[in-house]
Amino acid sequence: MANLQSSTVADRARRRIALRLLPYLFILYIVAFLDRTNISSAALEIPHELGFSDNIIGVGSGIFFIGYLVLEIPGAVIVERWSARRWIARIMVTWGLVTVWMACIHTPRQFYTVRFLLGAAEAGFFPGIIVYLTHWFTPQDRAKAVANFMAAIPISQVVGAPIAGWLLGVHWHGLSGWRWLFILEGIPAVIFGVVTYFYLTDRPHQAHWLPAEEQEWIITQLENEKQTKKFSSSTSFLRAMVHREVITLTFIYFVQIVAAFAFLFWLPVMVKRLSGLSNSKVLMISSYDGEEDIYRAFQAGARGYVIKDVEGKELFRAIKVVHAGERYVPAYIAHRLSEHSPDSDLTQRELEVLQLLIKGLSNKEIGSLLGCTENTTKFHVKNILAKLQVSDRTEAATAAFHRGILR
Repeated sequence: MANLQSSTVADRARRRIALRLLPYLFILYIVAFLDRTNISSAALEIPHELGFSDNIIGVGSGIFFIGYLVLEIPGAVIVERWSARRWIARIMVTWGLVTVWMACIHTPRQFYTVRFLLGAAEAGFFPGIIVYLTHWFTPQDRAKAVANFMAAIPISQVVGAPIAGWLLGVHWHGLSGWRWLFILEGIPAVIFGVVTYFYLTDRPHQAHWLPAEEQEWIITQLENEKQTKKFSSSTSFLRAMVHREVITLTFIYFVQIVAAFAFLFWLPVMVKRLSGLSNSKVLMISSYDGEEDIYRAFQAGARGYVIKDVEGKELFRAIKVVHAGERYVPAYIAHRLSEHSPDSDLTQRELEVLQLLIKGLSNKEIGSLLGCTENTTKFHVKNILAKLQVSDRTEAATAAFHRGILR
């Protein structure tokens, strides 16, 4: 009976701690990654306005990690020995202000300086969060907590790319879009930095939001872990740094991170140069083909949607269609949308055009029957395709019958 009660307390404590900390830390990492990689989007416009070459952009992107490296380990130590709440709050406010400062650069030297300071400001955030999680999660829960936290990386790209594409197209108060990109993505870091100071709790014994029995359970579990480590074999910091496994894992992570950030920093530039697409046009290449995912993508402004394992020929066609300013919706996507999309809101005239369209009549023939010009018919057909979120007449007919628009 006692074991059952203890298990119940443990489950409640785990759940309460996870719900209190992980969603908030997840949001913080999204903000962090946006500020770290928004240079990739800004690089679409900075060269035109400031005359920066690819080399300057590359050096500025990379110099971030020099400042990051210098203060990363000291930052993690401060979290362990002083206060995670205060240090993480300081980090966020500082990097938010430096990100906003990026909007003021005009020369390569200023660019390098601010990128270096951004790396120094953000240093300690990721390792500090990892250390902070050890203050709250037992060894058996820790890997899951870290995985949930790091899931913010791909989400930040999903969220950040459309926002960046939109901001690059604005020109408010005499400032270019890329400057607004840094301003508006830096401000949330400052705001969350202030919130962090009041929201996070350093240690379980300070958590007034934890009931006494749950608080006692997590404190006991972490103390047991601490005592176990004292009696286990330990090694010095320097010896650990030259350990074979540590060196091997560090090299693997180094290679992976170099490739990952090279991809993140240069993908927008490469896509634009290869495709000629404007900054604001979006083509969703996704591994998700659920109706809700597809519909939300189009609601967010996507011009097309294909699955990531699509054949190269179809992907090339999709890029050409989107580049021409039209929607691209493959038949298998149109079929899914047809079953779950909301009402199309077709006008009476568009319904009349649609009825004739599915009979195989040409625009000229439809115009003749309805007493309008061929150009007017083309206009109605274009509206029908857009409202039904399809790319051709066949898909329009399929969608219309599936949704019950036509019987």
